[in-house]
Amino acid sequence: MKSLLATALLLSLGLPAAAQNPPPPSGLTLDMRLRYENVSDDAFSRDADANTLRARVGWRSETRSGWSVFGELEGTANFNAGSFNNTRNGNTRYPVVADPKNAELNQLYVNYQTDATSRVTLGRQRLIYDNHRFFGNVGWRQNEQTFDALDATHSFGNGFSLRYSYLDRVQRIFGDDHPNRDLGRWNLSTHLFSASHALGPGLLTGYAHFIDNQTLPLTSHQNLGLRYAAKGGPADGIGWLATLELAQQDNYAD
Repeated sequence: MKSLLATALLLSLGLPAAAQNPPPPSGLTLDMRLRYENVSDDAFSRDADANTLRARVGWRSETRSGWSVFGELEGTANFNAGSFNNTRNGNTRYPVVADPKNAELNQLYVNYQTDATSRVTLGRQRLIYDNHRFFGNVGWRQNEQTFDALDATHSFGNGFSLRYSYLDRVQRIFGDDHPNRDLGRWNLSTHLFSASHALGPGLLTGYAHFIDNQTLPLTSHQNLGLRYAAKGGPADGIGWLATLELAQQDNYAD
């Protein structure tokens, strides 16, 4: 299978804050992405050609005594849905391009942040851990994956930080109103723990994920792991990146 992605337009204003960053400015946020994707799969006699547009519009309140609110709507339009299988249009003669037409509440959360040391976010939110390997927003697809969650981080100022998240539900990339409810969203009772410490040129992270998928119980599991990610090299020359990771997965809550 071969896939070609072409992003023609990217306009981003006012992205949500990462942990230990100053609160972002208040006001309107706008994000648009126009995309062409071609998929050639030997299992199909026809290529998939998908022209899609993703738009997000949101609003962030002013930060008062550390508190702020953010809400965001997201919609995806298909311009030639007859030329690809978007998982809900029935065009099974074509390969899948998982960017169905969709409109939903993408994010709505309350955030509390104390200068640069602690942050707590409650509500529907973008949630990314490390390199997206276990938990992320699947940002390469048009419809973003978000979580109904509590997310808390604290930095101790000596290179050591802790993070905890409780996940109640995940809105998957196929859309909240997908006719296959198991594709649209999962109900969860999931606990994520992470501890990180700066070490040499990189960051050492230990993590524990306890995933109780109440929609698809047989997929429930736990991850225990250790990850070291580092980078280096001259600022004006060729740099290097290195990652070492060891993880073990076992059954959980089934």
